[in-house]
Order: sequence, then structure tokens, then C-alpha cells
Amino acid sequence: NLPQTLRESTARCVPAAQTLLSAISGDTMAVQSQRWQLFVAALLSCLQICFSIRRSLGEGALSRLAATQTDELAANASRSLHANVTAKKYAVVNTFIAAPRAKDSVKVTEVMCSAFLSLRLARSALWMARKDELKKLAAANDNEAIDDLAKGEEGLFDMLFFTDKRTIPEEILTFFEGHDVLTIDVSELGNAMRQFQKMDPRHIGYMLKLASLWQTQYRVTVVVDNDNLLAKPRYDVIGLLENHAKEGPCFFVYPGGVQGSPDNAAFIASIPNKAFYEHFSEGIAHGYHQVDGWGGAYDKREKEFMNQHSKPGCDFCWNGATFDQGLLWYIGFGTGVSVPCQRQCSHL
Repeated sequence: NLPQTLRESTARCVPAAQTLLSAISGDTMAVQSQRWQLFVAALLSCLQICFSIRRSLGEGALSRLAATQTDELAANASRSLHANVTAKKYAVVNTFIAAPRAKDSVKVTEVMCSAFLSLRLARSALWMARKDELKKLAAANDNEAIDDLAKGEEGLFDMLFFTDKRTIPEEILTFFEGHDVLTIDVSELGNAMRQFQKMDPRHIGYMLKLASLWQTQYRVTVVVDNDNLLAKPRYDVIGLLENHAKEGPCFFVYPGGVQGSPDNAAFIASIPNKAFYEHFSEGIAHGYHQVDGWGGAYDKREKEFMNQHSKPGCDFCWNGATFDQGLLWYIGFGTGVSVPCQRQCSHL
């Protein structure tokens, strides 16, 4: 259903990607290396298509693209969390809120393109890894695994985009929802999240990531930033979380340190639980203070690791401490509730 200009752009990208793959593959390379090269080639092909949209159709690309697919978009856009639709098993999540002055700028469109690509690439990488494990389970006559294999990538994964819809051009929201991305407004993510938006509108786009922790209609959620690539497509993130499900509330994140913080909210994989929202609300009610962060109590291990990344003389002064990474640290370690896989993975 693509317009002629996009079909032509896609046709040009395919041989380019094949040429790239041929140039960097060979019998002497390891299978895993070839898989990574294929992933890179696919990414480059997607980026070429993305840029071709803007070159071929101009700044009104998304609007005209939506106009050519009215029937399809009308059908797909009706699938939202407002509708009576059963959520899929897993979800990948991205977030963004545009500054009011940037609402109609080309920059917003560029960010949206990156967000869309990151969601699609993350979903594919998660599915590739999960599929390998499902094949093993299906061979042992595991009925759930057999059913999941039949559903496939699109049948198992929702793609969620958390935002303030007032800041995003309507044609971009229409494009997203017409391409299987569910756009969720900040108003639907709890009173505490709306309260934080009033407290700190500048950083609400970051804090929205934490809402993935309480989307309990899913068994696993995975948050990805725009600059995030799952570079090991065969690493079964979903399976890792599923294995911890019986232990209770659980999430893991990137290890901290690189960006001057004990944790990194650029990637959050979780088994959603309502308790996470309760702790989030407690932190918001307490508010941020340099002395005790978002509240709570921490054991010796967490304090020592935290202090390695704090400014001298201030326990809770690190990158992101006043918004997502600080409150994520509180939820993981400061509430007195064990979060097993966070404790196992956060310091790797």
C-alpha cells in the first residue's frame, strides 16, 4: 500500500543492503558476527527508506502518506488502549514529549522517525531471540510455546508510545497508530505521573519510561531509547524476565557508571506489577531532595555503589537523580521490597 515514490525508494534500498551484506560477510566469519552484520544492514536499509520519505515527499511526508492509506489507517487506528482490545503478551515501549515551541518543526518529525525505527528494531530483535527458545520448547511439546510460535512477532508484541498527545502533530500520531504503534497519553498513566508533569514539565518525557513498570496487561515490557540497539539479537531478554516471574516484582536496567549515574534508564525490562506504581506514587509524594533523594532506606551495598557516582558531599546528586534514574533507583532499592533481578543485574 505504499505510494509509488516509497516503493521506488524501497526497491533502491534492498540491493544496497544486499551489496553491503555481501561485502562484509564471508565464510571465515563467525555465525554470530554475520547475524550482527545482517542487523546493521537492515538498519541502514530502514534509515535509507526513512530519509527517502523526506526527500521524495518533503516536510508534509507523513500527512500525505496518511492520506494515501485512509482505509488502512482508519481500521488500524481504532486499535488503542481505549478500545476493547486484548493486549498482546509482551510490549516494547518508547517515549517522547515535544517542547511546545517545537510542535510543528522538522525536528519533531525526525525524532518520531527514530522512535518508530527503534520500536520496530527492538521488537524484531526480541522476537528473534525468543523464537529460538520457543522452538526448543515446542520440540518438547510445550503447548504454549507452539501457540506463541504460531502467533509470531506481530502477534506477541505490542509497540507502545507514551507521550503528551498535545505536543505531537496529529499526522504523526495517525501514522504511528496506522502502523501498529499504540500511542498512550500521559493522562492515562496515573495521577502521580500527571503530578510529576506539573512539578517538572521539562523532564516528563524521561519519567514516562517508568510507566512501563505498571502496564500489568503485559507479562513483560521493554523500554528502548531512540539511540538503543539490541546488539545481541540472540539474547533472550523475554526469557530472562519470564524465569524471574515467580519471584515477584522484578525489573532490570543498564548498569550505571558510564553516564555518571548508578543506573541507566535508557533500557528497562520488567515484569509489570501494580506495586511499582504504588512506590512511584510514594516517591512523587515525597519529592526529590539532595539529602535522601526520593525517600526510602538503602542497605550498605546500594549506598556504596550510589556514592561512587554522586557529587562529593551529596548522596543523591547524579545524572537523572531528579527524574527517571533517581526514582528508578528508589523503586528498585529504597522501598524495602526485594526486586530480585534488579539486584542481580543492575551492577553487572
